Amino acid sequence: MTSARKAARRKWTILALFWVLQAAVLYVLLAGWLTTIEVVWDSGKGSWSAFSIADWGECLRASGYAQFMLIALPVFTLLQAFFLLPVSRPAPARQRGWPIWLSLAVAGLAASGLLFGLLAIVLELFHVSDKTWEPITRHVHSEYILLAIIFSCWLIATPLLIVFCRRGRRETLLARVAAWLFLGTIIEAAASIPVDVMVRKRTYCYCGAGTFWTLTICLSVGALVAGPAIFLPILAWRRKRWYAGRCDVCGYDMTGLPDADRCPECGSGWRAAARPAAPR
Repeated sequence: MTSARKAARRKWTILALFWVLQAAVLYVLLAGWLTTIEVVWDSGKGSWSAFSIADWGECLRASGYAQFMLIALPVFTLLQAFFLLPVSRPAPARQRGWPIWLSLAVAGLAASGLLFGLLAIVLELFHVSDKTWEPITRHVHSEYILLAIIFSCWLIATPLLIVFCRRGRRETLLARVAAWLFLGTIIEAAASIPVDVMVRKRTYCYCGAGTFWTLTICLSVGALVAGPAIFLPILAWRRKRWYAGRCDVCGYDMTGLPDADRCPECGSGWRAAARPAAPR
């Protein structure tokens, strides 16, 4: 087995292990988050209801939760894979292969979720002082309105990201986008916590509250971009040798062999050999 194949096999093994570990962690954490729906203000006792470990375990064992996660986790992993596919090989932003807009479409979807979460915080903040308060998702046709908002934000965010990432190295551009999205989740989650406390004091059915969906989106987007936000800067740093004219595996100087298909030192794949001009 050549060194290039060994490197590719090692890369995909690490990535597969990361996805398996990520799925296991998300399966457990999401069950714990759903259990917090029961943590609301009890006006009769004048205290908060306690978080139940037993309810957490019951949620983990529930067949409905398992069936939902069997669908949600592969979709989540697929979105993360789509975000990373355009950087599977070193290339400029507009080179052929997996298009970078595939990553930016996923990033635009994540950004639209954060924009919707921000809107939900604002709506709850103005609505929570109303004595007739009820969760915003209780209103007529609210689910269609929410989907329309997310879709509209996605249509706005994705073209803006494509314009921003028009030039540059894919690894660097996507690392920057992932870092901004991750920072946005932290800021939005921190901003929603005070509103979330007020909402929990006003309702016994917290699952329909806007802040619940905001925090759920923040957790989802944060998990989606956490891996890329860590891996992509490291990948961009390692590939500096490729862009500088050196083999990405052993660092051999390839500036004198720009059309070589493989590195003569280690045999790993190099830049695609120059294609002969088409006959006239």
